[in-house]
Amino acid sequence: MHDLHRAIQDGRLSDVEQELQKHGGSIITASIEDGPMALHRAIRCGNMDVFKCLLDKLAEGGKLPSALDLKDSFSDYTALHMAVEYGQAEIVEELIGRWCDTQIRNRRGKTAWDLAAAERAHSHVDTVVDIFNKRALGGHDKLKREQGTQRQFRRSQRLVETDK
Repeated sequence: MHDLHRAIQDGRLSDVEQELQKHGGSIITASIEDGPMALHRAIRCGNMDVFKCLLDKLAEGGKLPSALDLKDSFSDYTALHMAVEYGQAEIVEELIGRWCDTQIRNRRGKTAWDLAAAERAHSHVDTVVDIFNKRALGGHDKLKREQGTQRQFRRSQRLVETDK
């Protein structure tokens, strides 16, 4: 296990910051042979300070929100899938707030919403489902934003064509 992963697992924020300083932000989404990428490990451990530190480093490098949508080769989960799976409601809210794609499917064809809905019997999942209902399904979804942009583009194209 890489030193960054050990620091994340142990919740040692200063060591995480030190490793990021040493190796740069690309280490956050790099796959390793014996487990999930660093971002997913942080989600599994549920340490919000460590998680936000990783997000901030990704944002510094201009890798947000695309890095949030990467699938871990170990689990085939995006960061959102992982947060839902581990019942990390605060992290789910942070991810959705940073415009992660809620429509990505894992190798079994499930979105993070599908995972949350399937696990509804567990109490922690109710909070996650509430977040989805409030944020993702309430008009803040990246997909809806992209569709709106596409509609505006098509409208502008029609106006340009009629001016010719």
